[in-house]
Amino acid sequence: MMPNIKPKTLVATWKQSHFQRHDLVALYDTCLAIPGHREAVRENYLGRIVALEGEELQIKGGQVYINGSISKQPYQTRNHYLMSKTNYEALKSKIPRPADAVSMSEVWVALDDQEAEEVKKMAPDLKLRDFPLTDMVSLWGQKWSIHEFGPVTIPASHVFILCDFRSNAEDSRFRGFVPLEDVHAKVIFP
Repeated sequence: MMPNIKPKTLVATWKQSHFQRHDLVALYDTCLAIPGHREAVRENYLGRIVALEGEELQIKGGQVYINGSISKQPYQTRNHYLMSKTNYEALKSKIPRPADAVSMSEVWVALDDQEAEEVKKMAPDLKLRDFPLTDMVSLWGQKWSIHEFGPVTIPASHVFILCDFRSNAEDSRFRGFVPLEDVHAKVIFP
């Protein structure tokens, strides 16, 4: 849930049964068993509700749309961005965190929205790192990607969850709609 909650941060929750868009919530997620690899287990996860039952969700260029309108997000999100290796080398002292990966010609770095705007002023070639994922094809039957997704309509008694570090998370894009009965608490701290 970076950049808003760092790994291993203790969070306080409040048990609730009514949730709103943008709520950071605790939910149960059932991991499927993989023979010889892991047992089936029901785990607690954190995620952010971005769409409610009956709403249409689409992600275009990394931006979330609800019922055709841009969803104003009152919290920071983080994504992986690509830039040329030449620009990265010239600007790395001005980029807020080190590169996550370097190829022969490109570098990708994790930036929140505000950081990306600042870096884009210095490196116009900065772009969202997007890639199609086979997990999405098998779940949704579409060749969507992490930043180009949908539209989908959220079924009754379900929500759509995204994590704040959008390009580094397994959320509803990969696991499907979340039944409201699996969402059990709202995060109230930090």
